[in-house]
Amino acid sequence: MSRKRSTASDHVRHVILKNSLHPETIRPEIVSALVDVFGDQTTKALVWLNSPNNLLDGEVPREHSRTVNGAHKVLGILWNMKDGFTY
Repeated sequence: MSRKRSTASDHVRHVILKNSLHPETIRPEIVSALVDVFGDQTTKALVWLNSPNNLLDGEVPREHSRTVNGAHKVLGILWNMKDGFTY
């Protein structure tokens, strides 16, 4: 019986989901992008995920990403952040 080795990103994913009000509503691709952008800074990732965002017309990224189109927009913002753009 082989056991999957836990990585730092697995830990961050776990913390993000554990500390979210409704973890079942967070799409896996959003969690992966959060890990890519924020690394092990889970507090910053959670604050960003749960704070109103001007690029989403004041909506919270977690809520905005519930729809496919909304998730694409949130992912776009995260990818831009990863590429060095700040919001």
